[in-house]
Amino acid sequence: MSQAPENTVVRPEYDASMMGLYASLVAGGLMLAYAIWYVTVVNVDNDYSFLTLGVITGATAVSVIGLHEWMRSQAGPDRSENPIEEYGGAIAVLMGALSVVWLSRFAVFYAGQENDWIAIQDGDVWMPVWLAALQAVGILVVMEISTRNIRRHSLGTLPRTVVVLAPLAVLFSGVKIWLEYSRGEVETFITLSVILLSGSAVLYSLRLDRAILYLMSSGAAVGLPIFIALSSWGETEHASLLVPAVVIVGITATDRSLSKKMIENGSGAVVAAILFCQILAADETQFSIAGHTISEHPFGLTFWLWVALLVGWFAPTTMQRTPAMPVGLALALALLSDEAAMVAWVVGICAFVYLETRPQARDWVVRATYVAMVASWTVSSFIGAGREGNILEFESLKLGIVDGISLVIFPSLLALGIWAQWRGRLRTYEGPSILLVLASLNYELLEEAGPLFLLIISAASLFQLNWFLRSRFEDRYEREWFSDLGYIVLLSSPLILSSILTIGEQHLEPMILALPLILFFGVFGICHRWRVDGESLVLRPEMATMLILVLVFLINNV
Repeated sequence: MSQAPENTVVRPEYDASMMGLYASLVAGGLMLAYAIWYVTVVNVDNDYSFLTLGVITGATAVSVIGLHEWMRSQAGPDRSENPIEEYGGAIAVLMGALSVVWLSRFAVFYAGQENDWIAIQDGDVWMPVWLAALQAVGILVVMEISTRNIRRHSLGTLPRTVVVLAPLAVLFSGVKIWLEYSRGEVETFITLSVILLSGSAVLYSLRLDRAILYLMSSGAAVGLPIFIALSSWGETEHASLLVPAVVIVGITATDRSLSKKMIENGSGAVVAAILFCQILAADETQFSIAGHTISEHPFGLTFWLWVALLVGWFAPTTMQRTPAMPVGLALALALLSDEAAMVAWVVGICAFVYLETRPQARDWVVRATYVAMVASWTVSSFIGAGREGNILEFESLKLGIVDGISLVIFPSLLALGIWAQWRGRLRTYEGPSILLVLASLNYELLEEAGPLFLLIISAASLFQLNWFLRSRFEDRYEREWFSDLGYIVLLSSPLILSSILTIGEQHLEPMILALPLILFFGVFGICHRWRVDGESLVLRPEMATMLILVLVFLINNV
């Protein structure tokens, strides 16, 4: 039989018939899952029925393997493609998977309830928890035999698809049954079974040279923990299984046989899954794996999901395959709290420096990542402004949440943006200026953080205004009036907003009372320094800023 093509790149030329084939195969996988669940749970007269079903399906699978070998002996290894062999190969995989599931179930019954050779549980659910791992290992054996058979006889897409769908169908249909064995706990054998089956589906899709199977298996591996967590019989804590799934998918995404475009698009779905699970786990859900609690709040599930994205997808990101990863990593910072947030912000800022200094990093990725960090800081600042507690606590050293947000993270993020802007990675309207505007809108944080935070905003706003007017003066390029006005409004807004918020406040410090006047002279000096020859300062939009600052000064001091 001629060798099947091994190009794993997903191409846009897939026609409707090919997509229909894969759709029907997916539907078949769902039916397989339903069949396993229905026969195992609902429609079984006695436990010996599993023996009958297992023997029949196993004999069918072995018969098909014999058919392949007979046709090879008759027509040779280079025989032409045969639909009978294609469909027969798919049936063999299906029957083999069903056989190991049912025979293992009968073997445990026979050795446990019938003869007391092994220990079983008390009660209606007597099956030992390790039955899940036994069935998972059996599926792996079937997958390996099937893969070798497919390669030996050069079988096509149909049997390859069933090889990948089989462990996924067993997972989605069997995980509820396995959780009943363990009384609802995702303990060691359940965790091992889930990782083995989902990971093997991803790895075998690469071995079988079909990129679309990699997409299906990766999506299922990431989607399974969410499916369990959202089910009525599952718990939010069960989403901890997403952590190893994200790492496995991230590592396999480095395979160079996969299309770069496909990985770029798929990484967005992984990031969305991480953010969704972080929202689910925002109620201080602990991180548990294999039945053991690894860590609790603040280093709970939300933190470990962030770590999984960082560690698992670092390698494909360095290969320029996952632009969504740094953006998602920055967005996920918003859902962390306390010490975990501080640790993540330090790592995130270092990661941004690494990203920005890579010459191969695309400008739009750097910009989107910084904007995502600004958005995360904004969310954290509005949430944390009224909270008590510490964001960092080490022996006698304590850093409050408000101080950490306003006097540590904010200046670091601001300096990072100014540095990236100076290097040409960020433009004026999408860098620190946006951060300054959002910070000046947070009245509660301005009030709680004290005058130093306000002074940082004011000084940085003057710096940004000077930066913009100097570039305008030196480059001598002409902008449309509305574009020029938009830049000035953006750059001047923090000065105006932070000053207006002081109106009517009692017991203001002398420095804050004088701040609007100081800012007035600062704006005037900058505008005068970079004024174009023949230009009237009175007609410039900066004049409105200066007048408002003088008005605020008079209101506060008269």
